[in-house]
Amino acid sequence: YQRRVRVRLSIIYESGKDSLGRPIVVIVGSRLPSARPQLDRVFMYLIRVMDKITDNNYVVVYLHTNMEERDSPDISWLKKVYNIIDSKYGDHLSIFYVVHPSFWLKIFEGVLSSIMTNDYFWKKVHYIERLQDIYNNIEHEQLVLPEHVIQYDLKMNGSRSSTSQQTRKFSQPSIIDGDDL
Repeated sequence: YQRRVRVRLSIIYESGKDSLGRPIVVIVGSRLPSARPQLDRVFMYLIRVMDKITDNNYVVVYLHTNMEERDSPDISWLKKVYNIIDSKYGDHLSIFYVVHPSFWLKIFEGVLSSIMTNDYFWKKVHYIERLQDIYNNIEHEQLVLPEHVIQYDLKMNGSRSSTSQQTRKFSQPSIIDGDDL
């Protein structure tokens, strides 16, 4: 008896192209599961998404909005993700945007970058405090964001961040399909 469970999570998805025509992969940190078995499924899905687009240059937008230290996956899982991105997909990674980074994340990155010494990867990491800053390189229409990210940016950065110009709403794409994993 084999039980197949369909799981749909809005954690990882493709979202248009940046101003240079590179595909954008969005990772919603606040939707990462806390249990290791689900994290491993997310990891496998990440590989599937990346395998489709990483023959050419691409961009990652990691949304750290509303994340706290206790919400973050354990260090071994993060190291596994880093190792696969760095070794298998790093050559074509153009930019790794981190939107709304927390103080803890910046400290963690500092520690992690001293342990994992590939400066080539860390030079691609760009912290984005305001959505307006990412819209200098990615048109609003190309970057589909969850509503909570837009609302957080409006609250923290006010109308000057131009998030009110967001024209596409987040539409819960099918991200992880348990039948396909």
